[in-house]
Amino acid sequence: MSCVFVGSEYGGWFVADQLLSSNALVYSFGLGTDITFDLEMIRLFKSVVYGFDPTPRSLSWLGNQSIPPEFHIQSYGLADFDGDLDLYQPVVEQHVSLSSIKTCRHGESLRLPVKKLSTIMSELGHRRLDVLKMDIEGAEYDVIDDLVSSPIRPTQLLVEFHHSVLGVGFPKTKSSVQSLLACGYEILRISDSGNEFSFVFGQTDLAKT
Repeated sequence: MSCVFVGSEYGGWFVADQLLSSNALVYSFGLGTDITFDLEMIRLFKSVVYGFDPTPRSLSWLGNQSIPPEFHIQSYGLADFDGDLDLYQPVVEQHVSLSSIKTCRHGESLRLPVKKLSTIMSELGHRRLDVLKMDIEGAEYDVIDDLVSSPIRPTQLLVEFHHSVLGVGFPKTKSSVQSLLACGYEILRISDSGNEFSFVFGQTDLAKT
């Protein structure tokens, strides 16, 4: 199956373009200050994108951007529960992303709102999800556990894994990938860094590209 790279070198992802019809529904978790992927999904495929990020600095930056009507910003994040999550601030002050992994951040944290995927889809009135992108700084492991135990199966799943962070390790990523493969996902593409994985659901005999 063919795939294309969408977005900037820093913020882009591989997607299966054959599986993207007009008005495809995209959930993009973790916007930071790079929304090239989201804008290109709208421009290239006429997607409807819901972008999620509770980070104050990101929301401030987004408020100064020209956002098309197909791009809907939500000021909360993704987790395996509904409530508030302690997110730790970056060591480098100029960096934007917060993390649920304390070992890769300094001691200060913010409690910010998060929701389960099932809650979000129910509240937004969505019964299907074409693309789920997760760049959520360590929370992806618990979210994947929640996803595979639910009936929700996004057609494409784009995940940045954080196994290189102190205290995580590659075995945790391997376990998450195996869980996704066991419930019907297949790997479409892995980035050169080995951190970003693109999966598709319900496809067989994928052509490796």
